Amino acid sequence: MKTSRWILTIALAATAACARTPPPGRVVAVVDRAPPPPRREIVLARPHPGWAYVPGYWNWSAGSYVWVPGFWSVPPRGYRGWQAARWYHDKRQGWMLVRGEWR
Repeated sequence: MKTSRWILTIALAATAACARTPPPGRVVAVVDRAPPPPRREIVLARPHPGWAYVPGYWNWSAGSYVWVPGFWSVPPRGYRGWQAARWYHDKRQGWMLVRGEWR
C-alpha cells in the first residue's frame, strides 16, 4: 500500500513539474472567465528603423476586460523585440494574464 501511494505521489509531482506555469512575478491578473478574442489591429508602417511593435491585449481592470491598444516603441538597449502579453489557462487557478516583456 505504501509503495502505490509513493508511486502516485511521484507521478503527480512529475505531472505538476511538466505543467506550463508562467514564471513567478509575471502574472498580473487571475480571472475566472476567458478573455474575449484579440481585436484585429491595423499596424501601420514602422515609423523608424529598429522600432518594435507592442501588440494590444485584453487587460483585466475593475472587474471587466479592457482592450489596451498596441503601439510602436524603441526597444531598450540589448533587446530586439517584444514578447506579447498573453492569457494562460490553469485548471486550478483560472485565466492568468502574463505580462509582456522585451527579449
